[in-house]
Amino acid sequence: MSEANTEAEAQALTPEQEQQRKKLINDAWSILYQSARHKQADEVDLSVYTLPWVYSSHTWQCDVPPNRATIRLVRDGSWWWWWEVCIERPDHFKHTNSSFVEPDEALKWAEQQLIAIQNEVKEPKQKPPRLTLADFSLEKQPHLAPYWIEAQAMEPERITYRVLIELECAPCDYESMEMSFGKQFRYHEKFYTPTKLARELNIDTTQVSVKQFFDWMGLYHVTSSTSYYTESLAAEKAQQLWDKSAIVQQYNVGNVLRAQYGYSEVETGYAVMLGGCESPDHPNYKLSDRAKYMAGLALSETLIYALDVKGFQAYRGIPTKWIDDEKTLAIMHKRRAESAHIPPEARAESRQWLAAHTANRS
Repeated sequence: MSEANTEAEAQALTPEQEQQRKKLINDAWSILYQSARHKQADEVDLSVYTLPWVYSSHTWQCDVPPNRATIRLVRDGSWWWWWEVCIERPDHFKHTNSSFVEPDEALKWAEQQLIAIQNEVKEPKQKPPRLTLADFSLEKQPHLAPYWIEAQAMEPERITYRVLIELECAPCDYESMEMSFGKQFRYHEKFYTPTKLARELNIDTTQVSVKQFFDWMGLYHVTSSTSYYTESLAAEKAQQLWDKSAIVQQYNVGNVLRAQYGYSEVETGYAVMLGGCESPDHPNYKLSDRAKYMAGLALSETLIYALDVKGFQAYRGIPTKWIDDEKTLAIMHKRRAESAHIPPEARAESRQWLAAHTANRS
């Protein structure tokens, strides 16, 4: 058949037929190049490499716990084949490089990456030093003496109680992508609104208030709208609310990660928990006894009264990378201005500071 006839025949093809013809040609070339790459792989001498590579089905794998490298053939969308290296590390995204023509190039690069990872100097995560009650005795912190507030001064004239349920819930929707070793990384997480959560948990919102701390987190507090004058009645109502809810059922299917119920003092915030659901991955918060709680409450008021920014940050465990000194001071002034346990002169001073601070920022 002459070249002219071949060209005429090609021109007579429909667009769909022409696309199919090109695909068949690409596939034929692809098979040839894939076969050539397989031949390359079979000729590789693993004895010249440092790390323990295992070769099987035209794929190399090197396990050097806790990391791993895998080298395999990938097609680039046309007919060309490349050697792709995939480096996996715990809690990291996969690092892939698909630019190698020769398998030896891929093996050398993979070894360099694995050895570099092994030689990394891992700096320990530094947590901000968190001081305890014992670190704030007057003997150790004499500058606090003029501002010292005793725990007894924090006691209210009367204590009332509200039912309390603390919850951590899984997201109701999210997107995910795969990390190393099949671990899934979640992002764009969405959580139920308080109203929707109450419906899911069979909680009557006419009797309780449901608060979500942040819309990007699944932390919620459920408190009764009614205050009770005795602990025994509050405990009874807490048990009734828990038993009527669907929290245990939602925990069993994984929608609730942890939960605990009990009652709290309205005036002080101190909570007594009666029971709950928890797992090793999501333990419930462990509460201190009331005396220690009240001493901590008094210390917080003392530090706020003294405007001791560094002491307040150290006691509350506030990382400065989250809230700097200026923001911490503003928070302390706001609480100082509103506190019933701090002298009126200091409260007035903080109100003046807040007004000037707001004016300067506007």
